Amino acid sequence: MLGFKEKSQMPQQNQTWAQFFFSFQGCIGRKRFWLHYFLPLALPAIVLSVVINTMSGYQGRSGHGSLVFLVILWPAFAVSTKRWHDRNKSGWWNLIGLIPILGGIWVLVENGFLRGTVGNNQYGSNPLEV
Repeated sequence: MLGFKEKSQMPQQNQTWAQFFFSFQGCIGRKRFWLHYFLPLALPAIVLSVVINTMSGYQGRSGHGSLVFLVILWPAFAVSTKRWHDRNKSGWWNLIGLIPILGGIWVLVENGFLRGTVGNNQYGSNPLEV
C-alpha cells in the first residue's frame, strides 16, 4: 500500500499521492485523470452520496451527502486544475463547472476527452513526454 511519503508508481511526473491530490501545480494527462482520479475517487463518492441519501430517506436535506462532497472538494479542484493546465488554461476554468448542467458537461469534455497542449506550456512540461 502506498503511503503519502512514498513516491507513487503513477505514470508521468514523480509526485506523491499527497501532491497529486492536494497540489495545484503541474499538468496531468487524460489517462492519469481517468485512472487515478475519476474512477477511484469521484465515482465512488457519487455512488456513496446516492446510497447515503437513499438510506437516510432523502427529504431534500442530508448532511451526510454534503459531508462526502466537502471531503472530495479540494482534491477534485486540485486534479482538475492540473488537467486545465495540461490544456494550457488557468485553474480558474474550474469555476465554469458552477454553471448548472452545461458547466459540468464542459468540464468533463475538456478534462476527460480533449487532448492537452502538444509540448510544454506555461504550466509545465507535457505529461506524455515526462
